[in-house]
This record gives sequence, structure tokens and C-alpha cells, in this order.
Amino acid sequence: MQKLQKKTKKDKKKKGKIPIPPIIPESEVEDAALKILSDLGYGHLYGPDIAPETEDAEREDFGTVILPRRLRKV
Repeated sequence: MQKLQKKTKKDKKKKGKIPIPPIIPESEVEDAALKILSDLGYGHLYGPDIAPETEDAEREDFGTVILPRRLRKV
């Protein structure tokens, strides 16, 4: 059986590689996605503004993932 060698900090750093944080906060992923979609010409609405049981509701409940009226317009 081969013995596993313990990796040192030096071994973990590879020249030319950008370190990636082990956890990326959801807010950073969301912000990046919104920026990309905005650059492509898409807009977005704040969820609570179109939530069920509001004046501008676009879904019957939060289980409805697709907004049919918006999809038909496209």
C-alpha cells in the first residue's frame, strides 16, 4: 500500500493559478448573474414586488417557478 504524502502549503499553490475561495456566497453568485443578464439586455424585478397576494402578483404561489404571462410575451 502506498503511503499518502502530506501536502504542504507550497504544494497547494500552483504557479499561474488563481486561488478560488472554497465557498462563494450566494449573493455574489446572484450579483454576477444579474450583471451578465443585464449586459445581455435583460431586466429583473425584485421578488417581493411580484409576490403572490400583492397588487402586482405574477404567480399564484412561490411554487410557480415560471411566470407564464412573461414567457408568452417573449
